[in-house]
Amino acid sequence: MLGARLPGDSSVVLGEYPVPQPRRNQVLIRVKASMICEGEILGAYRQHLDQGDHSYEGVICGHEISGAIENVGPDSQLFSPGDRVIVARVSGCGECADCRQGNSFNCSGTSRAVYGSQRDGGMAEFLLAEERDCVRLPENLCHADGANIACAFGTAWEALKRMAVVVGERLLVTGAGPTGLAAMMLARSLGVSEIIVVDPRDECRTLAEDLGLADATLDEYEPSAAQIIRITEGKGCEVAIDCSGDPLGRVLSIRGAARWGRVAFVGEGNSVLFEPTRDVVRKQLTIFGSWGISMANLSELVEHMSANEIHPERLVTHCFSFADIRKAYALADRGVCGRIAVVFDEEP
Repeated sequence: MLGARLPGDSSVVLGEYPVPQPRRNQVLIRVKASMICEGEILGAYRQHLDQGDHSYEGVICGHEISGAIENVGPDSQLFSPGDRVIVARVSGCGECADCRQGNSFNCSGTSRAVYGSQRDGGMAEFLLAEERDCVRLPENLCHADGANIACAFGTAWEALKRMAVVVGERLLVTGAGPTGLAAMMLARSLGVSEIIVVDPRDECRTLAEDLGLADATLDEYEPSAAQIIRITEGKGCEVAIDCSGDPLGRVLSIRGAARWGRVAFVGEGNSVLFEPTRDVVRKQLTIFGSWGISMANLSELVEHMSANEIHPERLVTHCFSFADIRKAYALADRGVCGRIAVVFDEEP
């Protein structure tokens, strides 16, 4: 089979590899669609970082994966050939306390591995995966939908669940990249009354507006708190999610939140500096750190998206065949705001 690796010098190397054979509790997946994640660009395409999930060990790349079961290991009871599935980003040990609760992102076992970083990922014709890492993809969702669910939408859903978003609340989103767009899309389906988006990138704000996901957009982090208060008639937003990873974006998510509001940090990197008394204590805020998604919430998300006909494929602004994967990564390296899909054998 053909597969792609990232040597760390802003290039892609294609090679031929043996098609793996599934062992007990494993499945062989014929990959249909994979997304390119901006975290992969930072931690593997441009350079090899030795930092946690961004540590790249020279494997086949790609961690946002959807496909169809080609073959199953001995005594498989969960899946059969032909089943459509998405693959969770992290494969845990299956034995530690977090894994037993379905939280493979927080796995403390030595075998914990990220697909596309520490074990072969989805930028190949076939992928070997653990059965426990797979979730069925309903027929009314295409594989481009499924690949989006695996990372950006999963991250956004977990944060929205943690904050217990309810109908009629206002949502503030700082950072309108893939996860921010996913948060907007999912929040709409949960019945939020208004979405305010802040991002200094013109193309990201425009995309959010064109997709009908933003009711108001602002172009600067630092002076925007007062504007948010004006837009919300002095109240602020009941819920806020920072997807920027920018210190100013994080502070704005706090200062734009309403009294008794809930704030989730999902953007990684950098730091944050705020005034605890004024910004948090006297506003009675709750701040969540949210990382990845549990398998239970991933299954719930897929059901929610299927029932509500939510199609993340709408966020795909560029689609490439596997033969053009070098062009796909080069475009992603330029920092486009929409999603970039690499499609193998997608159904119409």
